[in-house]
Amino acid sequence: MTDLAGVWRYDTSQVIAAPASGYLRTNASPVTQMAISATTKGGLNVHADLVALTSGATLLVQEESAASNAGKWQLTAAVIDNTSWVQLAVAVVAYAPAVGPPRPNQDLLVTGFAAAVHGPYITVAELQRVLRIDTPTAAQTDAMNRVLNAAAEEIDWELDYTADTPAPSPVPPIVSDVNLDRAVELWRLNWSPGFGAIPVGPEQVPVITARDGWYRHHLRLLPLKGSWGVG
Repeated sequence: MTDLAGVWRYDTSQVIAAPASGYLRTNASPVTQMAISATTKGGLNVHADLVALTSGATLLVQEESAASNAGKWQLTAAVIDNTSWVQLAVAVVAYAPAVGPPRPNQDLLVTGFAAAVHGPYITVAELQRVLRIDTPTAAQTDAMNRVLNAAAEEIDWELDYTADTPAPSPVPPIVSDVNLDRAVELWRLNWSPGFGAIPVGPEQVPVITARDGWYRHHLRLLPLKGSWGVG
């Protein structure tokens, strides 16, 4: 789904500052910064569409007169809003291999796609309660967000949830419960091995665990699965 579309003139300046109306700029290659006017070359104000892009969104940029001169960039941070223009931190995803990236002083068609949206389907506070961490540090909070998002991505992959076909609303209780259960499991994997032979003492036989830690979550989510691949 397209979240931004417009034509801008590619400025020859590589200074990241306010471009003229209808222009965009980048720093020198490899491009890591963009400055884009909030107004397209045709005079359309797309400020709201630009600031709605979040980290992870992608921009496809093509020359209007030579579409094979194209590149794709991904936002690596939040948009910096300067009202009449925005500044974007980006990373190169790909250039058109046959010709090359867009050239300065050309009209460019810019198409933006929002970052994929998924859970988490449970709050950090709930995970904090289960882990019995009353006053988490900033690092612990970041880690809890990371495992919650990782677990949610696994659920999305299992149930084919995407930005266009998201989880039902309200979210099924099984989804929320699996998100929490799997996040706890991923959290503990940072401190102890999660599969294979786990030693339990110098005179004890090691405990052998399942190699596939996701399988039990897969079984719990089966009632919600709507399609299966062809084997």
